Amino acid sequence: MKTLKEAVYAQVNDKKNFHEFLMYTRAYGAARTGIPGFIYYEDTVKFSKKYLPLIKEALAQDCEDGNIISFVQGFCPDNTQEEISQTLFASKKNTKVLNNLAWYALEKVARC
Repeated sequence: MKTLKEAVYAQVNDKKNFHEFLMYTRAYGAARTGIPGFIYYEDTVKFSKKYLPLIKEALAQDCEDGNIISFVQGFCPDNTQEEISQTLFASKKNTKVLNNLAWYALEKVARC
C-alpha cells in the first residue's frame, strides 16, 4: 500500500458503499459507525499491525508538537504512555491501542 486511504479502502469489505461509510464516519466517528473491517478487534488489530508505518506517518503529520505518544494518548486515554510507546515502536503490541489506531486511520481518511 502506498497511502493510508488505499489501506482503509482495502480493509473495507463493501467497496460499493465506501464513500457512504466515510460520510458516516465523519458524522459519528469510527467507534459508532460499524464500518465493515473496522468493527472487531480481530480486524482492527490485524489492520494496525499491517499498516503501522502508514499510521505512524499520519500521526506525525497530525501531531503539532511532535509528541506522538501524548497525541495518541488523547484518543487512548485508558492506556499508559508506555503501552502506547511499545505498540508504536517496539514488538509488544496492546490490543486496545491497535484498535484505536485503526479507528484513527479510518477517521483520518474520512476527513480528507
